[in-house]
Amino acid sequence: MRPTTRLLAAAACVCGLIGCGASSIEKQILACSEPTGALASTDAELVDTVRQVEQQRGWPSQLDGAKIVAEGNAAATLAECYSDPQHLRLGPRAMILVEPGPDLEERDAFLKRHDQLIRKTAAAVDLPRCRFAVGHRFGFFAHMGYLDDASLAARLLHLRATRDDLGDRSPETLTDLLRSLRVTHWLARVRRVEARVLACTLRREALATIRQRFFSGDYRRFEAEQVYSLLRDQLADWPEDRRMLVGERATVLHAYEAIRRGLLGRLITLEERKRLKESGLLGRMESATPQAIDADELAYLRLLEAVVKASDRSQPQRRQVMNAELDRISQRPTLFARGLFLLDLPDAMHRVASDRALVEAWTIALAMAADLKTPPFRVSPLSGEPYETNALSPGAAIVYGDGADDLVELPELAPR
Repeated sequence: MRPTTRLLAAAACVCGLIGCGASSIEKQILACSEPTGALASTDAELVDTVRQVEQQRGWPSQLDGAKIVAEGNAAATLAECYSDPQHLRLGPRAMILVEPGPDLEERDAFLKRHDQLIRKTAAAVDLPRCRFAVGHRFGFFAHMGYLDDASLAARLLHLRATRDDLGDRSPETLTDLLRSLRVTHWLARVRRVEARVLACTLRREALATIRQRFFSGDYRRFEAEQVYSLLRDQLADWPEDRRMLVGERATVLHAYEAIRRGLLGRLITLEERKRLKESGLLGRMESATPQAIDADELAYLRLLEAVVKASDRSQPQRRQVMNAELDRISQRPTLFARGLFLLDLPDAMHRVASDRALVEAWTIALAMAADLKTPPFRVSPLSGEPYETNALSPGAAIVYGDGADDLVELPELAPR
């Protein structure tokens, strides 16, 4: 289950709460934030493993932290800026309009129509801190509106930076693009795979527009210095991938508790229900014995522990560990681990490695093209190989992976 499907699951849960005793179901969901079912297992190894997770402060109940203060918090202010109807109406349009080659008249009309909202968004992003209400104690049932808030904020600011009527006021356009990258960085620090993967997409969108501005000549060395400075600061504050994995493990711990409580039907989406039913897995999941659920959870936790330990290695090394662990748990039935919880994790791991490599490559390319201080990055976390640096005439090109798009190219960025 990944971002869209998990959001649908949360929405389905909300509908269920309205229809059949909200307080009772919510209490059950909150009770899942501590793995009492796993701790009551007759499988001593599962109990020991769950206790180890507790010692690492990895239970859902241990991740939410102190109460969130709204004052001065960009996340809280953004949540006040947008309504659910606005998300439904503006989110899809903004996502389309940030893509290359939009209808310029439609884009400008969109920006004019929502000028006040974008002004409020910019003011929110200028606040000194940002802490999203993640709701780890609700697991997959958490309301994840902060994903919509962050994506809409990043794209509205991104879009305003592309207005044609700004003329040569490049500082104003760059400020909005840097704001967009700031939102992206905040989102990347959330301990949820959904947030981390969305941040990858938003960052790539903003950097693509910045690159276009460099090649068009709108941005030169002055702007290069600002982009370089922000990216270096964000790399210094980059979230370890284990944060995302620890959050994922906590969410799945919660899910196993929900399954034990008979909440599987509320946990999965309609699409997943259809897929599982067609494959014959749904009936087996619904009739799984407590012993089968325990064994399934233990297999999942063993795999995640191995992946967490390997999380600071290069992506090829992490992929080897992941594949070996997937082969191992495939030797015995793991209905939930393989059928639900591990389907998209390998791709997410690849994307976050690519995200880090992209930003490192950008700093190297900016340093070469604008004659800035050479950053210390030598080996791509995506490929596990040294970055390929090619001085263009003029400009720079940095290869950070094996894919056709794993390349950062910039023109020479001499002073104006």
